[in-house]
Parts: sequence; C-alpha cells; structure tokens
Amino acid sequence: MKTKITLGTFAILLALFFSSYNDVIANAGGSPGGRSSSGGDSGSSCGQGGCHGGGHTIQNGIITTNIPTSGYTPGMTYRINVAGTSGSGTKFGFEFAAENTSNATAGTLAAASAGSREQIRSNGHATHTSTGNSGVSGNFGWQLDWTAPVSGTGNVRFSSAVLVANNNGMNSGDATLIDSTIVSEATTTFISELNENNTKLYPNPVENNLNIFSENSKINRVLIFNVEGKIVLDAAINSVDQIDVSNLIKGVYFVTVKSDEAQFTQRILKM
Repeated sequence: MKTKITLGTFAILLALFFSSYNDVIANAGGSPGGRSSSGGDSGSSCGQGGCHGGGHTIQNGIITTNIPTSGYTPGMTYRINVAGTSGSGTKFGFEFAAENTSNATAGTLAAASAGSREQIRSNGHATHTSTGNSGVSGNFGWQLDWTAPVSGTGNVRFSSAVLVANNNGMNSGDATLIDSTIVSEATTTFISELNENNTKLYPNPVENNLNIFSENSKINRVLIFNVEGKIVLDAAINSVDQIDVSNLIKGVYFVTVKSDEAQFTQRILKM
C-alpha cells in the first residue's frame, strides 16, 4: 500500500523539521533556561523535561570548587568548574544554578574564562556560548566565578546539567549528565586581632580595584599612605570589600585596615 503525502502534510513535516533544526541552532548559543536540574527548575534538564529527551544520568564530580570544607564566606568570590568526560560527543552545552534552600538564586555568577565560553542568563544561571559549545575527545569544561551571598543565607546547592550532543543537527541521539553538590556557610567567630593570617589585600600588584577580606568582622576603615607618609585615600569599609585605586599613580603604597581595637598594614605596588 502506498502512502500518499499531500502538499499540506509535506508542509507540516517541513515546518516540524525546521522548527527542530532552529531549536538546535539557537541552543548552540546557550540553554533556553529552566534546564539546570536544580530544585528551582523542578529537576528539569535537557534530557528530562527538555527538548532532547532520553532522560539524564547522574555523574558525580562534574562540579568542583575551591570553597574550603569549612564553608563559603559571604561576599568572597570562588572558582567553580563544570567539567568532565563523556567518552563521546562532539558538541556540549550546560546550564548551572546556585540556589538557596528556598530554590531561589543565591550569590552572583560570572564567566571566568578569557575566551567567553560562558554567559549568565537573566535569572542568574550560567550557560554556554556559541564559542563554548565544543570539547576535545569527549571532554567538556567551563569555568565560573561565584560571589557568595549575604550572611545568613546558609546552605547553597550547586546544580548543573550537561548536554552531550552528537552534532547531527537534530534533538535525537543526545545524552544528558547531571551533578549537584551542597556548600555550607562558614561559621563566623569573633576575631579581635588583625594580621596577615586573617586579613588579605589582593591582588598585589594592583591596577584598578583592591580587594579586602578579613576574618575580623569589625574592621571599618582603610587608609592608604604614599612613601612620604601622606594619606592619599581614607574610606569606610566592611570586612569584605573592594576599593578603587585606579586614580593613584604607579608606585609603592602602604595600606592600613583598621577596627576600633586593632589595625594591620601591608605594602602594595600600584601598577
């Protein structure tokens, strides 16, 4: 029996093909959103609840960070890696979410790699770019910088879904890997002293912005002196802060951070 394909049926099939093809092309430049497998995304990924289908597989260790085992410090920036191997695939994509216990976005994500392989969506999730959807011999990888949320946020869950695509121009035949991990907030203990062990000024040398991080939550002031002992900057600060030094001329300076009970001075080089 021969099946007769009418012009109308052919038009519908053609429309479905191009719709699927256009979805693949569009998603090559980033996830459409809601596919990180996080609680806020109701566990949906590219493969489960997404357009690629086929479900998803848990692969532990895709998400790694430099957050200490003692937990994150509010306001500090940490490096997050979303990386692994699939054994197959020539094109890759991902979506990553950092969420609090209420499944709301926690902290701030930023692209870390110089090649702009990553981008941040309007909902605060991270995803790939059109230049960041490739891998080598089944290996994929992206880097993000995460600035931890305000004090009292508590546990934060990192979730990511990685699409392993066969690059056939269609949504079929692809695989999805997911991973998640929970990071806790560091317990704050009162520290009265200020020294090189509990207070950091970086980067050094510095060009534009000097970051200040202290375990002493009571620091409230920063003074910068030139080599002649003249104050060139005097500002109120918090224990985790950043100050603009771009207007200072190149040279050696001495930075003093103070609380009402103590102070700490460090030599820096302005580039």
